[in-house]
Amino acid sequence: MKRSTKRVIFSFLFVCGGVIYAMVGQPEVRAIPRKDWQVYLSDFPPLLKAFWEDPAHTAEFTPTSPVLAQHIADMVPRDVRTVLEVGPGTGPVTRALLRTLPKGVEFDAVEYSERLFGVLRERLGEHESDRIRFHRSAIQEWQQPEHIEQYDAIVSTLPKTQLPQPVLAEIYEKYDQLLKPGGFFISVMLIGAHPVTRARKQARRWGSAFLSCFSTQGEEALRISEQDIEDYERLAAFIDEWEGSHFEPIRSDLVKTSLPPINVFVQQKRGRALSERSNSGSSLGHHQDSPVCCAGQAVGVAV
Repeated sequence: MKRSTKRVIFSFLFVCGGVIYAMVGQPEVRAIPRKDWQVYLSDFPPLLKAFWEDPAHTAEFTPTSPVLAQHIADMVPRDVRTVLEVGPGTGPVTRALLRTLPKGVEFDAVEYSERLFGVLRERLGEHESDRIRFHRSAIQEWQQPEHIEQYDAIVSTLPKTQLPQPVLAEIYEKYDQLLKPGGFFISVMLIGAHPVTRARKQARRWGSAFLSCFSTQGEEALRISEQDIEDYERLAAFIDEWEGSHFEPIRSDLVKTSLPPINVFVQQKRGRALSERSNSGSSLGHHQDSPVCCAGQAVGVAV
């Protein structure tokens, strides 16, 4: 093995080890059940393999951390009666929602990937009879159960900035159909991903340098052009425009103890029921540090 390759690998492992060591001391990290951490670690190999084989089309090469999953679940108001999760993947957020949502809440999860859907049902199938319904479908083509017209909350961890704009537009339209006026939309976004920043370009170049130690294919796949940046900025503008016209921002958190750090957003669908739910104060959980927030975490930066 080349000395430069060994140096890159050692540096990567050293940084990851330091981040994990810093995270261990945080209360919200210690509160996560051990089983969730075991599942989290088992998710690394398949995602890393996918990233290695096709880095340009793999949204993330690290699984959703249990800390982030629980943080997202804590964002969901406690008085909801219907919840839809889009893109549950291997189920980290699903598991946290099952632990957090009151019994009696109707919970549907829609996953497109056949491989991930199989993992999801294998891990959480025991809850399918009484707590959750699993559906394998693209969300744009999915039809909700007949007795549910619209949902009180939609939870989505889909990588919005990694999707082609026409596909994202179809997904947004489906969200608009499925979410009640005044309903809550909880989504995530990687730091530096929106809008395009110098940090993102540097991260791409670092990834290219890392992969170039092993193959030229990885280096070429991660090379970013000015056209890529323009396309990305157009997509970011589309996301801002669509969400700004359909949702009212309620809360934004930076979950620093996630690896990598992630922004979590809570938005409320505009419509007749919006002011009624906001004024009532009963639809959102309360936290002593936040005048308007959901249960479990404070507004701002979560460490």
